[in-house]
Amino acid sequence: MRFGFFLRRKVALAGFFFIALLLVVAVAAPFLARIPPQTLNPVDKLQPPGGAYLFGTDNFGRDVFSRVVYGARTSLTGGAGVVLFSTVLGVLIGAVAGYFRRTEAWLMRLVDVMMAFPPLLLALVLVSILGRGMVNVIVAVGVTYLTRTVRVVYALTLRIREEPYIEAAIASGVRPFDVVARHVIPNMLSPIIVQATFTFAFSLLDLAALDFLGLGIPPAVPSWGNMLSEGRMYLTRAPWLLIFPGASIVMTVLSFNLAGDVLRDRLDPQLRRKVEGV
Repeated sequence: MRFGFFLRRKVALAGFFFIALLLVVAVAAPFLARIPPQTLNPVDKLQPPGGAYLFGTDNFGRDVFSRVVYGARTSLTGGAGVVLFSTVLGVLIGAVAGYFRRTEAWLMRLVDVMMAFPPLLLALVLVSILGRGMVNVIVAVGVTYLTRTVRVVYALTLRIREEPYIEAAIASGVRPFDVVARHVIPNMLSPIIVQATFTFAFSLLDLAALDFLGLGIPPAVPSWGNMLSEGRMYLTRAPWLLIFPGASIVMTVLSFNLAGDVLRDRLDPQLRRKVEGV
């Protein structure tokens, strides 16, 4: 893959740079955060940014910078979990429904029923049933994006199964499940990767929304959604409690959307020709 394509997209390149920076921050959180995110210091509560506290302190005297840094780790872990859950199951269900016609009716109608519910509402219902916690939240949000992945993979499978090389594999005696695993799924990796980037971006919003509503991970765990929920009471007195986690969410979602756009343009031959002017 030529990197000149990415260098011509300056905004997208900035998005990739921010994602790389965010990954470094999440991995190096224990080294970057001088003060542990759970350390309480009531004497220094609601201190403005500057001095000993780069991003200020919250109403409990906790260092906002440390909580933002550790919140990056929490948010990326949750987003990666949602992508892994929705992509793996979505690819399997979509490929099976698209290739094996007997399963198409009931699998896709079940997906249609799930897509009839607003994603956040469906996530709220599932979290209410499963309970709070990182794993339960990942499953709840992952189910809402599972349906989108299924629809994409299903449509691709319907097209790929009519290709001559699929007919040749069947004629040579390859078993149906081997055809799906060796020929169908590998030939749709590019759109799956693009779909995964958009899933990551929008799942961060849903994870933050659940945390903000008090239905996500426990409040004691530093996350951007929890920080917004706790800081909304101090909007006028300490706006930095909302500015820094809110800006982190906006920049992360924007960066993943930009990355998804440039990957889509690069991996799709028709879009690549238009972008490159071929």
